[in-house]
Amino acid sequence: MSIDAICIDQKNLKERGHQVQQMGDIYKQAERVLFWLGAGTDETDIFIMSMQLLHKLSP
Repeated sequence: MSIDAICIDQKNLKERGHQVQQMGDIYKQAERVLFWLGAGTDETDIFIMSMQLLHKLSP
């Protein structure tokens, strides 16, 4: 469950729609945004390691 799911009344469609519309601006202005996508798998671990390697090799 995300913090958005906790902070936004999910049963109130009007409030939820209003809050979701603001999320883009909130994320744009944030200094840092963290996402938890769940526990990693072997495949996601390989993907992350590959991205880190590509980042190190890029000019």
